[in-house]
Amino acid sequence: MLISNNILLNLACAITAIISNCLFKYSIEKNNFFWQGSILRLMEDLIRLLLLPSMWVGISFFILSNVLWIIIVSSQKMGLAYPLHIGLCFVFILLSSFFIFKENFMLSHFIGISLIVSGIIIISISGS
Repeated sequence: MLISNNILLNLACAITAIISNCLFKYSIEKNNFFWQGSILRLMEDLIRLLLLPSMWVGISFFILSNVLWIIIVSSQKMGLAYPLHIGLCFVFILLSSFFIFKENFMLSHFIGISLIVSGIIIISISGS
């Protein structure tokens, strides 16, 4: 049962990390924020972004994700937890970029996700 709890904790951490990143991207796109080569302009844009509720919700999810990560690294083997976390994040970010932001999803993405999910399963089984 310990592995199931570990996987659920890693899953929660990955999902909160992806939610925060999606909220950041949404906020950035909503405000036409992009690097224009000027530090002063960057500071103005960052202040504008911090006025958005979606940024604060994203920051909250970012903090929650890091709290969950602290719990994970204090209770799990780093060699198992980190690949699991990165793999889950990679899968979820590809899926959210496709479904939420309507980005292209190519065959190579599908193959990559399949390999990552296979690797997550193998690591989870061998870690027991």
